[in-house]
Amino acid sequence: MTIKDFNEMVENDYWNQSIQSIDPVSDNWFPLMKYDEEYGLSQSLDNIRFISLGLNPSLTTSFSQYIHSNILEVRKQFDFKNELKYGQERYEFYIKNKSSAIKKLIDYQARLKYNDKDKEQIQYFSHLTSFFEEIDENISFKNHVFHYDFCQLRCTDSKEIWDMLSSNYKLLAHHLLKIIDIVKPEIIFVFNAFLSKLLIENDFFSIKKIDKANGCYFLKGSHEFYPKIILANQLSGGATSIVYRDLLVWNTQRILGF
Repeated sequence: MTIKDFNEMVENDYWNQSIQSIDPVSDNWFPLMKYDEEYGLSQSLDNIRFISLGLNPSLTTSFSQYIHSNILEVRKQFDFKNELKYGQERYEFYIKNKSSAIKKLIDYQARLKYNDKDKEQIQYFSHLTSFFEEIDENISFKNHVFHYDFCQLRCTDSKEIWDMLSSNYKLLAHHLLKIIDIVKPEIIFVFNAFLSKLLIENDFFSIKKIDKANGCYFLKGSHEFYPKIILANQLSGGATSIVYRDLLVWNTQRILGF
């Protein structure tokens, strides 16, 4: 399965009307997160060693306005305080211009992840960039890490989607296993305490307690110690202290054999 196939599968699953739609069209509608479709085609996955796993992509005022105006080309002015939020207009443009819209969404997300020179890189990804550099100077977030969100709905307030995550856990976990199979990482970092708890409670791992010999978790049903899974808090926003971050870097270096 290619990343393009994966993007299409996720969108179809979120829109499936035979079950309760995860992503119904409403005034608040924005396109789902899309992953770089060049992976597995012109861009090799062979260099990807890690998956960094977050809860869901954020949607700040500036992000929403850029997607609304520059990507989906809705000319009516929009912000979160508007009584009319134009979700139907965004959806209609997206459906009619899906291929070009997806390409623009992927390019925009790449700027938010990697463009530190023009200060477009958001703080969340800046923390991830420095974290992987601390593990080893030869490890690059851009070149060696595939960042994936457990849920593809764009929403800044993660508490708003916690109930949705729990009620749709089985489907979202299925998607996560698919992306793990595509990327085949050495280590998966789960950078969210709520998500870590959710995965433990739903028996995503081989056992519910950390493997004492290896200092990490492993996938349920895996017959090999691969991939290794490290649970952590979000690196940004004060969720991870300097002391805990140092321990996280040290443990990762130990697991990698540095």
